[in-house]
Amino acid sequence: MRFWVGISSSFVAFGLFTWQLIEYYRASLKLSGSEGTFFFSLNLTPVFLLLILMIPYGFYLRYMTKKNKVPLKELMLIPPEFKERDEREKEITAKACRASYISMFYIYPVLAAFLIVYPLIQNVLPYLPIVLVMVGPLLQIVVYLFTWRKAYLT
Repeated sequence: MRFWVGISSSFVAFGLFTWQLIEYYRASLKLSGSEGTFFFSLNLTPVFLLLILMIPYGFYLRYMTKKNKVPLKELMLIPPEFKERDEREKEITAKACRASYISMFYIYPVLAAFLIVYPLIQNVLPYLPIVLVMVGPLLQIVVYLFTWRKAYLT
């Protein structure tokens, strides 16, 4: 259960962070397009959603610190998927980390190749580089997840 909470919270946080970066980019485009005025609009919905969704996660962390007697600092800084209980789980985590690291050498060149089409679709999708930069870590999390799950179920 802790594993899925950690993975899903990573996806939600990355998604909302990407959305907020896109909103900042849109605001900067409006600001640079305006002639001498400093009026622009900024959508803060992702920030509010992140705050609203992190309140239950904070209660979950508080519950886990009381239940497992783990310091809050350790619980917040070390992802739940790195909490191994025995040698088998350490080996599974090592395999998953290795697969995620190796996938980086395939993921990032492909994402960089997608930047070739950016000048062609710049008017339609001006924030493509932001999305591509944020997709990289998400793909690494997915590779880690599938490798970990495959090794854990065998």
